[in-house]
Amino acid sequence: MPKFMRKTTILAKVETTAGTDAIPTGGANAILVRNVNCTPLELNVAERNIVRGFFGNFDGLPTSRKMKLSFEVEAASSGTAGSAAAWAPLMLACGTTETLTAVTKADYAPNSANTTTLSMYVNIDGVMHKMLYARGNCSFKLKANDIPVFAFDFIALDGGIADVAAPTPTYTAFQTPLPATKTNTPTFSLHGVATLAVESLDINFGNQIEQITRIGAESIQQTDRKTTGTVMFEMTSIATKDWFATIRASTDAALSLIHGTVGGQIIEVAAPTVELMTPVYSDVQGIQMLQLSLRFLPSNSGNDEFKFTAR
Repeated sequence: MPKFMRKTTILAKVETTAGTDAIPTGGANAILVRNVNCTPLELNVAERNIVRGFFGNFDGLPTSRKMKLSFEVEAASSGTAGSAAAWAPLMLACGTTETLTAVTKADYAPNSANTTTLSMYVNIDGVMHKMLYARGNCSFKLKANDIPVFAFDFIALDGGIADVAAPTPTYTAFQTPLPATKTNTPTFSLHGVATLAVESLDINFGNQIEQITRIGAESIQQTDRKTTGTVMFEMTSIATKDWFATIRASTDAALSLIHGTVGGQIIEVAAPTVELMTPVYSDVQGIQMLQLSLRFLPSNSGNDEFKFTAR
């Protein structure tokens, strides 16, 4: 019998001890996802590179192995202002710190000491892939007339692959998302201009995730973060904003976004210091568009180049 990718369930639970199976369950730890891609086994090998008097491959002796998993999660809030969003464990394992303000909001800001790891179970039609010590990167993707998403890419240690009955997942914590429209996305401001007709926004956390293997130790570590992005909008007049002068002067200023209008459904993005780069024109439905590359800069205090808020 073939295995069907549509019959995939993903569970994720924060590990108490990094690399030790947290044993996620379908009832408490199911993640509602789309666009799943899984690399079930990737080997690092040492080639023997011996001389034998003829051409050909050498034996590759495995030295370490890892798993990779990518998917998207709809960017919706928790349904209750002040409560953690259902995607919070994923965000924590992507190098953020959660701050809950009762009945108000849940903030997710970057940190430079990622201590959160996940145990992730990926069951594809009865074949379970166990991922341990998982850490990853996140990108926020918003496009006009589409559902905004968080795109996650995880790397983990190989915890084994076996025939295991699929869990029964509970997805009630995941809220129905709102498409990005003029009504649903009332606020977008870039460098003081709040009247832009935006086509898309992409913010990549830029986490560098490494598998570290030593004699006596093996782990998945976040070793750096350089947050970047792109934004595309209808080209404005120079009188409205001289984007090119701003780029030439390397002027830094804020980006802000509010998606959603009702408490419990709002996703907010705040980035106080954004540098604009690499302007590119394009044609979308006959309209001149300007795409800008973005660099998100921390202050001298650090760990404040962006903040995502669910409220």
